[in-house]
Amino acid sequence: MAKGAGYRKAYAVTDFDDFKRRLSSILSDEGPLLVELHTGLADKTPMTDLGGQPFHQQVETLRNKLDKAG
Repeated sequence: MAKGAGYRKAYAVTDFDDFKRRLSSILSDEGPLLVELHTGLADKTPMTDLGGQPFHQQVETLRNKLDKAG
C-alpha cells in the first residue's frame, strides 16, 4: 500500500533490537520511505487502558531509548 502511495520502500519495525539493526540502512536508503514502528504502547493509551501512558510520554520514552542506544 505504501508503494502505491509513492514511497520507494516501507519498513515495519516490531521491536527495539530490530530497529537498532535496521536504523543505518533506513537512514541511508533513498527516499521517500515509510517506517512504521510497533511499540506496543499504542495498545495502552489513556483512552484504552486506565494505566496507559499519554502519547507524548510514549514519544519521550522512545527518544530516551534511542539516545542511549546511539
